[in-house]
Amino acid sequence: RGGSVRYDHYSDFGGTTNPKIAVRWQPTPSLLLRGAWGTGFRAPTLPDLFTPRFTRVVSGPGIYDPVRCPVTGSPDDCSPFGEFGWNQGGTTTLQPETSTQYSAGAIWEPVPGASVGIEWWRLESRNSIGYFNPGFIVENYDALGPTNVVRGPVDSAYPDLPGPIQSFNGWNENMIDRTTSGIDVALKAVTTSPALGRLRFSLDGTYILTYSVGVARIAPFDIAGTFGLEPMPRWRHYAQLNWQRGAWGATLAQTFQSSYTEALPSDTTQSRTVGTYSVWDVQGVYTGFRNASLAIGIRNLLDTDPPQTFQTRSWQIGYDPGYADPRGRAYYLRLTYAFK
Repeated sequence: RGGSVRYDHYSDFGGTTNPKIAVRWQPTPSLLLRGAWGTGFRAPTLPDLFTPRFTRVVSGPGIYDPVRCPVTGSPDDCSPFGEFGWNQGGTTTLQPETSTQYSAGAIWEPVPGASVGIEWWRLESRNSIGYFNPGFIVENYDALGPTNVVRGPVDSAYPDLPGPIQSFNGWNENMIDRTTSGIDVALKAVTTSPALGRLRFSLDGTYILTYSVGVARIAPFDIAGTFGLEPMPRWRHYAQLNWQRGAWGATLAQTFQSSYTEALPSDTTQSRTVGTYSVWDVQGVYTGFRNASLAIGIRNLLDTDPPQTFQTRSWQIGYDPGYADPRGRAYYLRLTYAFK
């Protein structure tokens, strides 16, 4: 077992003490148990606090006036043609972010050269710094409209409606509390034979149990397995099979993400499934040169396309750049030389 304590002092935010306790127990040579608890602290950065405030012009799908558009139908009020200001920049009154972390797990080696690791973890963060984008403000207009929408004078053509939206406020603020928990899995196996050489297999994956988000002025919601603030598939893993014999080597690798659900833009009470995303890569290596190695490979071997999505948070239509890579199959040749 072990422990540590860290004390920090900030001229703007005072002092903070953050302890950490870790325990480790090995009841048998093939089994290791461990756990940890600790707290964390992050003071706002200079950009968080003092980035000059500015306004940029935004438009596009999902950015519109939810009050005026259904009535006026005007391009100025409706997406994707309406143009609105987005106010951004630092806030000098920000408070520090704090967190508490827990973990407990085990590593088991049933036979030499093979191991299974599993670890449960939980992270609670409070007062995380962020900003609202216009699309999220529109989606949650009832809660965020009064504080994050700036309107102009009432339009005489529609005296019963509020004035047109001039801009959305997206200043930095302490806006998010998160509670995240999950299970990490690590599988490893190694075997060696004179005829075949050395084979190594590994898989590192994470399953998200909960991802509860409490956003300022909005009731907490769980985005695990859904599109909330971002795509949050429940399962992700990276697996690879590596072969090496003498100066020759090869690797076959897979990056995998499970499916998630998203709301239909035309009816947020209905949802659809964004499919799984699996990309295979292959590489061959020769290290028989003096101080040099040669690698040849293919990224996205099967030329897999990103799964279709209706997301509107970015200009990339049809797929989500935060979830998948639109680049198809790509070939590469790499020569590495070490000067000694």
